[in-house]
Formats: sequence, structure tokens, C-alpha cells
Amino acid sequence: MIRLITLLILLPALTSAAPSLCDDAARIAAKESGVPLSVLLAITRVETGQRRGGVNEPWPWTLNEAGQGRWLTTRREAETHLVNALKGGVRNIDIGCFQINFHWHGHHFSSAAQMLDPLVNARYAAAFLSKLYAESRDWQVAAGRYHSHTPELARRYLARLNAELPEQTAGNLQRGPGTPLLRGGTALSVGSLLRVSPGARALLPGPRPRFFGG
Repeated sequence: MIRLITLLILLPALTSAAPSLCDDAARIAAKESGVPLSVLLAITRVETGQRRGGVNEPWPWTLNEAGQGRWLTTRREAETHLVNALKGGVRNIDIGCFQINFHWHGHHFSSAAQMLDPLVNARYAAAFLSKLYAESRDWQVAAGRYHSHTPELARRYLARLNAELPEQTAGNLQRGPGTPLLRGGTALSVGSLLRVSPGARALLPGPRPRFFGG
């Protein structure tokens, strides 16, 4: 009973703190990788954002199962839903702060549960963006290809990112030295979760994933 009461008391605080997990992870990943922080902050909002008090905030316990978005209350709930989905044969599922797709990228992680970790998720997203930037030498192209290599889909995604750029960092986005990253664009609706194109290539070598140690 005492444990339950304590949980009920702490739950609002834990819930209110959760949105900052994605942003904190993005800051660390940006510093480590050199990916513009503005890009990561915008992506996590487009991928997982929900309006709270008039502000679009990212949510770390977000899953998208075959096009059906789910914002779970806690990490444990998200892990439970994820493991059940995987046991049921689902593979097309996007996970965590940056909606990393299990089918295309899961083999880079030690387990599916690890993909939910905000910092692990952010570091992988940053590594993937760095790879895309190395191909194009253009952060605008890299950000669009994070969602899709199809030009029209990439353009629409860039418009969403442009709409979500935090004002305090929008001026820091760079395509290269001294060049703005995102120009123009319209404020499209939020909520398009990451789907990697069928032609996506492996980023890093690694073992096949374990399903939560199974």
C-alpha cells in the first residue's frame, strides 16, 4: 500500500519530466556527434510530439506499430507493448524519441528494449544523420533523407521540421559553414513518424537483436 501511494504521488512528477528526456539525450548526442542540435530537437518533436499546455513536446515512450501511433505513459508500459508486439510477429514498429524502425535498424542494438533508451536512441539517430550528411555534405538533404529518400516525402518532412524548429536555435542550423539549413516551408501538421525507405542500408555492423533477452 505504501509503495502504491508513493507511486501515485511521484507519477505526475515522473510524467512531467519525461518530455525532457528526449531533449537531454539530443543535447548529448549533438555534442558527441557534431550533428546540429536544432536538427535533433526538431526531429524528435515531429516524430513523437504531443501538445501539452500549448507546447509541442517530445515523448520518449512513443511507439508506432504499422502506422498506429501510441504514446505510452511509462517506459515499462512501452517495453511491455513492444515485447508483446514482437512476440506477435510485428517487425514494422518505430521506437522511442527518434522513432527508430525495428525492421530496418533493430539489428544494431543488443535488444529491442535498448532501443527505447532515450540516449541510445538519440545517439543512433545522430549517427544515422551523420552518415546521411557524409553522403550529401548537406544537412538539409540529410534531414529529409532521415525520413525518406523520395524527394517529395523528404520535402514535406523538411517543412514539418522547419515548423518545429525552436526559435532560439533556428538561426544556428547550417548546411555548411555559414549557410542556413532550412528555408521556407509551411507549417504542416505534426505526427509523421519515421519510416525508413525499403532501400535503406545497414549503418553499422552488429549482432541481431534479442527480444528483451529472449
